[in-house]
Amino acid sequence: MPESATAPRPRRRFERRIAALLAASAGLSLGLGSALIWRFPLDPLLRIVLLLALLAALGILCTALFQSVVNPLRGLTNVVEAYRSGDYTLRSSRESAGDALGDLVHEINSLGNILHEQRLRATEATALLDKLISAIDVAILAFDGEGRLRLLNPSASQLLDIPAADAVGQSAAELALQDFLAADVSTRIVTSIAGRAGRWQITHGTVHADADQLEQVLINLVKNAIEAQGESRGAIAISACDSASRLIVTVTDEGPGIANPDNLFVPFFTTKPGGSGIGLVWSRQIAEAHGGTLRLENRTETEGAVATLDIPQAAQA
Repeated sequence: MPESATAPRPRRRFERRIAALLAASAGLSLGLGSALIWRFPLDPLLRIVLLLALLAALGILCTALFQSVVNPLRGLTNVVEAYRSGDYTLRSSRESAGDALGDLVHEINSLGNILHEQRLRATEATALLDKLISAIDVAILAFDGEGRLRLLNPSASQLLDIPAADAVGQSAAELALQDFLAADVSTRIVTSIAGRAGRWQITHGTVHADADQLEQVLINLVKNAIEAQGESRGAIAISACDSASRLIVTVTDEGPGIANPDNLFVPFFTTKPGGSGIGLVWSRQIAEAHGGTLRLENRTETEGAVATLDIPQAAQA
């Protein structure tokens, strides 16, 4: 767990300061009230009753004021902690316009709505990418830097004759695939895979990069391609080409093409209903952070557009 999640919370100094201010105000009010009560010629018993009533009223008022300040802040703390842990459904009920605390609650609740919508869109995009990979009849396997399998599609599961749930997490050696990862040649013909005889063409590459960020870039590009095609239901092609120095991934669609290429990477510019205008800008920033480039161009041979992600093989996360 991150250090911030396990570090002990500081003492509640803010609550103590509020309580001290309220106690000081109550003490001052009690002193003034007592002086007024003793100034008038009243029955001693009545004076005592009035002092007790004043003391009780001040206690109730101070408690109510303390709770009205501290409770909303504690509620906001729970909301922010939920957001930090990935739960974007929690909201604060204390939202009112016209005061500073109400405005703060409103902004945090709005942030929760935005994060929740982004999570849903990312989940939908990830599910879409999974469907695309699953539909490809070429066996695809992805290993991490330690040589452990992290992803495979149904074609790969059928080739290895092992359920995906059992294969993920196993090492290349356990799957009898270590020779393919260690090979110097990226493409070759083999006659046996994991003990099964046959004839296959094996293509592989290793890219040192931030896998999560590059995955999001690919999800964005595929999502854009699908949205660009609208109801035309054209084909979307994803291809990858790697060499000793670079990895090039292209996403090609059959939509109407790019009408205004000059504004593609302008922050918050979008032609999509409900679009944010930051997806392509963020994707290009990720590509450039890896020492690469991201280009979007109209196709020359037919209608549609092609997105090209070009990053060095030695790019560091």
